[in-house]
Amino acid sequence: MNLIEALKTGKRFTRKSWTESLGAAVWMSSVDGCNLLKKDILADDWEVEETVVPITEGWFDAAWQRAVTSYPSSGPWLDAFMPTLKKELGL
Repeated sequence: MNLIEALKTGKRFTRKSWTESLGAAVWMSSVDGCNLLKKDILADDWEVEETVVPITEGWFDAAWQRAVTSYPSSGPWLDAFMPTLKKELGL
């Protein structure tokens, strides 16, 4: 992904090469005040930080039930419930 795509996600981001050379990820939230090199700006190895949410099966089942009760029990609702479920899980 390029820098613009990484910025548009709204998540923290880094370059893969930064994690390899420094041994740990250097996560950034914005480019304000950063002195990025031309090679950084043009690079396509940017990655965003993914949110990891530990969850038990019981928590998932409860969140699932709360989410699906907002929709009719039949019909074209399968795709529509995913944003609600993600919101319930804090994603």
